Amino acid sequence: MKTFFAVLGAILTAGVIFWVGYGMVAHFSEWKNEKEAMIRTVQRNSAAYESAYSTVMKGLSAESTLAEMKAKVKSDESALAEMKAASADNREAYGLLKFVLENKPFFSLNSDEEKWLAKALSELGEENKRPTPPPPTMPEFVTLKLDAEVWNKHGGLVRIPAGTKLKLLSYEQHEITFRYNNETYSLPAAITDFKKY
Repeated sequence: MKTFFAVLGAILTAGVIFWVGYGMVAHFSEWKNEKEAMIRTVQRNSAAYESAYSTVMKGLSAESTLAEMKAKVKSDESALAEMKAASADNREAYGLLKFVLENKPFFSLNSDEEKWLAKALSELGEENKRPTPPPPTMPEFVTLKLDAEVWNKHGGLVRIPAGTKLKLLSYEQHEITFRYNNETYSLPAAITDFKKY
């Protein structure tokens, strides 16, 4: 009977592992399809923009005057409208591609995906705006874990008992600065319940 339950447990465990693995593969496959669709959309929009740009610039050269360029652009308003539409569509597609790449499940981005992310960030004007963690926050108060002695500004020794709640002012280099009895003092953060958040 023990063998039966051991075998049954092993079979059920294998089934769970299989379904979890299958779900992970399906999720990754869905992400990969979405990424490839976004890349194709970006490439299609870029080609449309280049085509419209070529139409607008056809017949112009580096020697063309500004008046000739303005006249050419005015005469090709439909091509200009196509350029604007392709540019707007591409911005949206790059935004979606950025989102998809930044949310890759299970694995880090490969070098090709890193290049696409860099391109998307560049096109969106965010190349220097990579996500950064929020600045750490400080608690308003900390509690002493040990009795402490500090010198006040008049040269007197002040004893602060363990368990005293202190108004935290700052934290720097493993030391806290706090307010106690209308005076400012510093102590090692390790003797308090201070945690860097």
